[in-house]
Amino acid sequence: MTLTDITHSPPWQREALILIDKQGNVSAFNSVASSSFGLPITEAIGKPYQQMLSLDFVDRETLRRTGENPIEQALLGKFSKDEFLAAYKNGDLHFSLSVTPVNLEDDPQIVLTLYPVSWLIAKQQYMLAAKEHLHLLVSSLDDIVLEITSEGLLLNHWTSNPDQLFYDPAYFTGKNISELFPAALSDEFLSLVRTALSQRHTVEMKYASPLSSHENRWYNLQIKPIKGLHDRVIAVISDITINVHAQEQISILEQKFNKAFEHSGIGMALVSLEGKCIDVNRTLCKILGYSADELRAKSFPEYTHPDDLDMDISLGKQLVEGTRESYSLEKRYRHKQGHYVWCLLTLSMVTDSSQNPVFLVAQVQDLSILKGNMEILERQKNQLETAMVDLESKVRQLEEFDQIVAHNLRGPASNIQMLIREMETATSALERTTYFELLHASSENLIQILQELIEILEVRNSRSLPVERCYFAPIFEQIEQQFTKEISTTGAVIIYDLDQPDVWFPKVYLESILHNLMSNALKFTRPSIPPEIRVHTFSQDDMIGLTILDNGVGIDLERHGSQLFKFRKIFHRGYNSKGVGLFLIRQQIESHGGTIDVESTPGRGTAFTVRFFKQPVN
Repeated sequence: MTLTDITHSPPWQREALILIDKQGNVSAFNSVASSSFGLPITEAIGKPYQQMLSLDFVDRETLRRTGENPIEQALLGKFSKDEFLAAYKNGDLHFSLSVTPVNLEDDPQIVLTLYPVSWLIAKQQYMLAAKEHLHLLVSSLDDIVLEITSEGLLLNHWTSNPDQLFYDPAYFTGKNISELFPAALSDEFLSLVRTALSQRHTVEMKYASPLSSHENRWYNLQIKPIKGLHDRVIAVISDITINVHAQEQISILEQKFNKAFEHSGIGMALVSLEGKCIDVNRTLCKILGYSADELRAKSFPEYTHPDDLDMDISLGKQLVEGTRESYSLEKRYRHKQGHYVWCLLTLSMVTDSSQNPVFLVAQVQDLSILKGNMEILERQKNQLETAMVDLESKVRQLEEFDQIVAHNLRGPASNIQMLIREMETATSALERTTYFELLHASSENLIQILQELIEILEVRNSRSLPVERCYFAPIFEQIEQQFTKEISTTGAVIIYDLDQPDVWFPKVYLESILHNLMSNALKFTRPSIPPEIRVHTFSQDDMIGLTILDNGVGIDLERHGSQLFKFRKIFHRGYNSKGVGLFLIRQQIESHGGTIDVESTPGRGTAFTVRFFKQPVN
């Protein structure tokens, strides 16, 4: 190479040529160097190359600066390489540097040849970045990535966790799949490889580890064809053990729920937010009489009792709005056959992971038997209470009867004993005649009292009397005929309001009761005031009522109320009363479960109200 070769290089030459002497001063350069590095000819010649050419020397592998300066080494005759990588100024321009010693007319000099390689460096930097990115990507994956040929040969592997590998890489790299896995599994692998290559799309399968070192572990295998290659694939093996076990647990829970749902002794339904059944179990179908398809086609208001609907809708709205987690409600459902069934409904909400409502779970318990038992118990309770009241009444009546016997019989009996003694000591016929007349009167009184007591006993023992349907109108007509004289004499007016036409009761007793009440109304009247009697019958709950209201003298209940129905109690003088009638009719009424009440105001009148059972009492 001559000086002319350096300074007059062809125009298409791209290398920058710079000649420096042994002192490191620039002695010549070509036009490429002048334009590339901005070297003016008049200023650069004879100047140290460091002033004209600011270079950093770079390691080819890392693209980092090094401490070596190959030009200085060449000036000292100690360079070990003749090609180097250099970066100019800010490092944006890279050159491949050749340092070549030459003799020009016995003057040793050095030729610096700089070829621009920035595009190669940029590509290398891109490849290094891509490599680093791929490394980071692979290291972030929990999968095993294998490169496999169409025959099943393992070429390469990638994984962030070597512990996941089935074998040591030195053992399986270069081996065939059939050598590493059991025949059945390796055949499936190879079949997937062939499918992926022939159809050019990803295929996959799940399998359990066949190796004792990875026992009870599950994997997902994806075979992916490589674009542009027809003899190899990428296999991605993912450990899905946790997912499989989680899915197994979910499957078990689903089976538990399905078993509990379908075979529960309580009616159950999954209900949409719109109120329609998504699914129902057999028990609910049995309770309501509908098939599952019929219930799914209906909205719950269609088979809910109208009186229970508003409350059910209101509570359900609170569930959807999230102000209530669940609620229980006794309500009536309309059975397919038309009748209503009492049920206990418990409703709860199912939400998604964001707490948004998805559907409702309804549990329906049939209360029909319970309600029926409660009604029976309530009826038995009422019967027991009635029996207790009846028993207490009978005990009270027995006590009264004892008092009647002790009080009313003692007087006449004592008089008879006394008169007999007096007759025994009488000295004249006149005295004996007088005592005999008194004795006869006392015995008549005793016989009358005994007769009244016998009638009372007959009433108490009258359970054998037949109970029959008695119509009020003909009985009152008969009674009016019996009191024709009294009605005509007093000018009495009787007004009937018979809303309830009949009652079940022993007819003999009913006639006696009505006769006594009508007799009292016609007897205890006020002077010069015509009697006015109002008779009213009515129905009330399970009882039939009879009220006889008069405008007579009335009774002072504050004074005589506790004695009103006692035996031989008289509250008005001069009315030819013995005080037996009210006592007797109370016995007749209570002997068949009825009651009698009285309201009265002195000087204004009295109202007796009798209540009978609607159903016959045997």
